Amino acid sequence: MAFSRSLVLFLTVSTQAAFGQEPAKTLPSLPAAPQQWLNSPPLTTEILKDKAVVFWYFEETCPTCEAKWPELLETAKKHEGEPVLFVAVCSGTSRPTVEQYLRRNKIDWPVLVDTDRSFEKASDVREISLQNIHQIKVLSGDGTFAEHGNFEIGEAADKVAPTGKWKIDPKEIPVALRPTWQQIEFGNFAPAAAVLKRNLASPKEDIKAGAEKLQGAVDAELQAAMTQASEAKSSGDTWKAYKTLMELPTRFKGYTLPATVGTDLKELKGSEGVKKELNADKALHVLKQKVSGGKFSPKSVQGQMEKFLEQYPDTEAAAEVQEALSRLQTAAPGTGPTPPTNQ
Repeated sequence: MAFSRSLVLFLTVSTQAAFGQEPAKTLPSLPAAPQQWLNSPPLTTEILKDKAVVFWYFEETCPTCEAKWPELLETAKKHEGEPVLFVAVCSGTSRPTVEQYLRRNKIDWPVLVDTDRSFEKASDVREISLQNIHQIKVLSGDGTFAEHGNFEIGEAADKVAPTGKWKIDPKEIPVALRPTWQQIEFGNFAPAAAVLKRNLASPKEDIKAGAEKLQGAVDAELQAAMTQASEAKSSGDTWKAYKTLMELPTRFKGYTLPATVGTDLKELKGSEGVKKELNADKALHVLKQKVSGGKFSPKSVQGQMEKFLEQYPDTEAAAEVQEALSRLQTAAPGTGPTPPTNQ
């Protein structure tokens, strides 16, 4: 089950509402759909926590941009072993076109295929085009997301790299296990499970020790998730507890989960708080499908959103609809009543 919260971007694109917004100071939500990523599984805010990241937004039809790739790739190599990640963002382009571009230029960075430009818009980046061929944003280890002052990626990397930190220092891991280390370091636990299990029984002491260190990191992440769910449940936030536990079977596929996960999920699903949120989540999905047809005017969309807020107050889905409604009204003031506060 996916609990995406993307209605603000979705409605922005679907209704073509042109509204201003404050520059992003935190990293916008990254797409979770695997088809939107190349050279990497989907990256998330949680995966990038404490990391330094250089985001390179580029125009793939620009010869100048294409000619810069040897320099860009060389810059990334200079920072190998440092807790800084280089991510390319290509907006308004189909996946097959981007795939061809990557092969032609031998690009191995994680690449976000931002076909509908939603991430570009959320990043507060001026539309990338032949008039604005590339732009840089940096994510610091403290979570600050900001535009870099010039177009020099080397300078951006030098500035932001010292702010990041590893969960596991790669220098402590044997070279043979570095690919597995990278998967675990960036939260991609499931694909690492089989290799990790095999190397925990390795006759080579350094390999076995490295595997044990990596397994310890996975165990710590799993325990942290269990603790988060337990604390949320104890505080009465059954929805947060439910969502946290629902992610575990997929996130930690191939590892042994605590026996209590199944029973806790069953108990939480029967709670009134979770029932309310699940119903609201289903209704939000229906609302998005209606808007995607493009048959409704912004005023009509606003009316449906206001009705949603009346039917599903004080839910996570309502918070998303409330934010989207406020932005649509900012874009077209006077087109509808002030949204309810649900207080």
